[in-house]
Amino acid sequence: MRKVLNYFFGFVAIAGLGLVIKEKVIDAYFDPVNHYIESQASGQRWGTKIELVPEIFTAGDDIINVRTKLMDSGYKQLSEETIWGRYRDKIGPNREAYMQVASTLVCNVERYVFLEFDTEAKLLNASAAVNERGCL
Repeated sequence: MRKVLNYFFGFVAIAGLGLVIKEKVIDAYFDPVNHYIESQASGQRWGTKIELVPEIFTAGDDIINVRTKLMDSGYKQLSEETIWGRYRDKIGPNREAYMQVASTLVCNVERYVFLEFDTEAKLLNASAAVNERGCL
């Protein structure tokens, strides 16, 4: 029994180390959008606004490049029918909203990204918010 427990705790330790490496190293390099949002949201109240310009996007970025970067990070574009009521005003002419559902060890979270473009489809503003959707 003792040997089984040693293997179990060793496996848990290795899995935990793997998660830390994934979150701190791999995500930072391969998924800078989510890495930045999570690092800024850490320790903040749910729903706190996180500015994404100039850290992730640059004012004047083309709409296609911004959308591609978000979709590559796993975000889905929302419509007025699919967005949470709290953020319904974030969608409209020249404004878009995206969401990604993520699971942490303790909570399910929704990451929102809000974009505002000018009439020439160039980025004016980008912000994000993280909200909890069920915790243990």
